[in-house]
Amino acid sequence: MANTNSAFDKMFLNWDLDFASAGVKEIEFRNYLKRRYSTNDCIVLDKNIKEAKDTLAYLLTQKLASYPMPLATQPEFVKQSLNDLSKTTIQSKKEYGEKMSNLLSLLVLRMENTFAEATCRNEIEKTRLNDMASVITQQAIVQEQSILKPNFKEQYIYIGIGAVVLLVGLYLISTKNS
Repeated sequence: MANTNSAFDKMFLNWDLDFASAGVKEIEFRNYLKRRYSTNDCIVLDKNIKEAKDTLAYLLTQKLASYPMPLATQPEFVKQSLNDLSKTTIQSKKEYGEKMSNLLSLLVLRMENTFAEATCRNEIEKTRLNDMASVITQQAIVQEQSILKPNFKEQYIYIGIGAVVLLVGLYLISTKNS
């Protein structure tokens, strides 16, 4: 697990390093992404990678049409980030799209490297296998109980029939001897 934590710690290592050359707008974009995507959980990281990739794909398709980004087609991340970033930071959708797509492409690479270094694939698979084992165990218990209850009824029926046969046999033997 120590390897996992150090991998997560490295995800944003040097992320702020070139702030001297970055403008105030880019710093705000970077800080927003850092707050949004900082995590120490493999499952959350996996979801973040998917969200970032989907957002990046959306922004790159919007770039072809000069970033019209109609509200109806915006992914949730774009809606939230447009709303959360200050109005002075974003002067146009084109500026937002270009800055965010550049930063997201860099961030996706960092998150994927962190995912690999933290062996998140193994952690997720281990969690999935434990969940499956639990579900299979519960299903086996239910199936066994559904079989046992009818078997108990059959067992009592056979015991009852055996008792009747025994009593009839004893009766016949006792009447034959008398």
